[in-house]
Amino acid sequence: MLTQYPAELKTRTLRQLADHLENIPETGTYTACRNIGEHLGIGPETL
Repeated sequence: MLTQYPAELKTRTLRQLADHLENIPETGTYTACRNIGEHLGIGPETL
């Protein structure tokens, strides 16, 4: 099932991901997506 996320959620999520990768680059992209996705209720594959 395809879910449409609001534009502000997409923007906030991408900003959080960029900040996370800048501040903790050793975690990797997938781990960052998993960590952020847990807080927002979004799967890491979606991010």
